[in-house]
Amino acid sequence: MNDNIIKGTEVKFKVDLSASGFDMDSCDFFFTIYCGGKTLTVLKSELVYDGTDWYLCFDTSGFNSGTMTVVTTAFIPDSDFPDGLRTEIDKQTLGILKSE
Repeated sequence: MNDNIIKGTEVKFKVDLSASGFDMDSCDFFFTIYCGGKTLTVLKSELVYDGTDWYLCFDTSGFNSGTMTVVTTAFIPDSDFPDGLRTEIDKQTLGILKSE
């Protein structure tokens, strides 16, 4: 977690997701970032992938000041569920977004 993020900063977070049966390259997932009453959804296809690592990159200009959190939603193959997928959701704090 970054303690303080100044509004207008373009942030970059390395993504390293893990769960039983989950593979970042083959499973679908997305992120929803929340801060100051604003939200941003970033799909897997919108992430930066350098052939090895995945990165979540976004501009904080569209958010209001406050605690910035990210909710990750991942879809994991699992034959125990009717649709063949198990949905897992996780919430993390990215930092505190502050005006200059």
